[in-house]
Amino acid sequence: MWAGMPLLPKEAVDEYDIDECFTSDELKSGKSLEEVLSKKQQTVFVIKDRANLDVFKKSSVAKLEPVIDLEWARKAVEACRVTKVCALNDRSQSK
Repeated sequence: MWAGMPLLPKEAVDEYDIDECFTSDELKSGKSLEEVLSKKQQTVFVIKDRANLDVFKKSSVAKLEPVIDLEWARKAVEACRVTKVCALNDRSQSK
């Protein structure tokens, strides 16, 4: 889920080499999530305190029994922040 500068879904797919991209409104409706989950068992990576989890309570989504991982995405974001900070510090010290 992206919450930075706005991009069109097509732009996000191209820029970040992702399979699919949905707008917030599409995610809130649950319909796009149903489409993705109906293809095969999927793991949904969510940052618990950054997303509205109500969509997973909708009967149409719940019946698909998605695996919801509330930890991996946060750890990945935090690891990226550490890498970015270290890289910035390395650059500033080399001047």
